[in-house]
Amino acid sequence: MRERGAFSWKHQDVFLSETLIGERIGLQAIDDRYWLVQFAAFPIACFDSQQLIIELLPDEDDADDHD
Repeated sequence: MRERGAFSWKHQDVFLSETLIGERIGLQAIDDRYWLVQFAAFPIACFDSQQLIIELLPDEDDADDHD
């Protein structure tokens, strides 16, 4: 993570969290648009690469309701 809590995506800054300044994050592709944002081994958010926004992960309870 860079200064001000952002990471760079195709030469654009995307704000994630000031708490993670100086830390490494990981991005794992979900599909062509969405990426899972991870800190250490923990998923912490979802990144929309078209809108350049960070989204909350769905609650596990919400995910169970869709089955």
